[in-house]
Amino acid sequence: MEWGDSMIVAKAPLRVTFAGGGSDVAARLHGTVGRVLSMTINVYVYMSVNRRRDQKVVAAYAHVERVSASGELHNALIKCALAHHGIQHGIEVHSIGELPIDACGMGGSGAAAVALLKALERLTGKFRMTSDLAETAAAVEIHDMGRSVGKQDHYAAAYGGVNEFVFDGEDVHLGFQAATTPHGPEFLRGKMAFAPCLNGQRDASLILSDQFRWKSSAGQDLAEPVGRAVCAYKDRDVDGLISVLRQGWLVKRTLPGVTTPSAEMIVDRAQELGGGAKLNGAGGGGMVFALFPTEEITKHFVSEFDGAFLVNPETRPALVTLDDGERL
Repeated sequence: MEWGDSMIVAKAPLRVTFAGGGSDVAARLHGTVGRVLSMTINVYVYMSVNRRRDQKVVAAYAHVERVSASGELHNALIKCALAHHGIQHGIEVHSIGELPIDACGMGGSGAAAVALLKALERLTGKFRMTSDLAETAAAVEIHDMGRSVGKQDHYAAAYGGVNEFVFDGEDVHLGFQAATTPHGPEFLRGKMAFAPCLNGQRDASLILSDQFRWKSSAGQDLAEPVGRAVCAYKDRDVDGLISVLRQGWLVKRTLPGVTTPSAEMIVDRAQELGGGAKLNGAGGGGMVFALFPTEEITKHFVSEFDGAFLVNPETRPALVTLDDGERL
């Protein structure tokens, strides 16, 4: 293997959305104003980059590609990210996700774009401000790759922690930002879980595009509970956040392509246990996110479903964890 002199590893966290998920897509498609309250969690996407002395380009993800120039890659994300940094030769990129990046509905593809760009920043010395990093990652997916997705995943991974993002057409603004207040997310530790309800192949871009062409007002309906979610979070009111999740699911499940029998069963069970739950992401399968009043109930929920697991808040944004073999 023709390794170069510098190996860099970056990681970016995945996210959960308490309210407003999908309104960022409607904002782009219809020029409306969307809002989300999201929180990054302790599940990550890792991307490593390494110079190659033989000037070949290697991309390792679910498959391995070896080509002469980056423009020949089939992996659109890696190809477009390298193009943004003007890298055509002599690079090796590895992608590692703790969950399947395209199948979980937890912002995996957006986080992967952020992590890869973060690693390439360190490699090239071309650093961006946090908002520019998020916007570039979004541009890679939306404009370069042609995906009908929103921007919340990229902004969540780039900023980390608990944030209210406001989407005004193509513009993004920060509303409530927990990192600038005394309102930490530790009161949620041990009370959140995911249960899988994968439903074959799902393309979030196609699902989201169909949803908001069908009903242009859907984004406003989804964004409506965000204000109450922010208040509940500030008050450390778990029951209030559970109520917001339940209301949001009542709206979201009416959109085309969202719910599945498996999702309905998992959400119903979470509610029977006193929690709130919803499909995270576009829908059509993926992961059900659930929030419960106590740690004991959360553990009981996880024990009932194969593949279910606990998650906790992650307040750190995307960052470089390894540079030239030195852990940071």
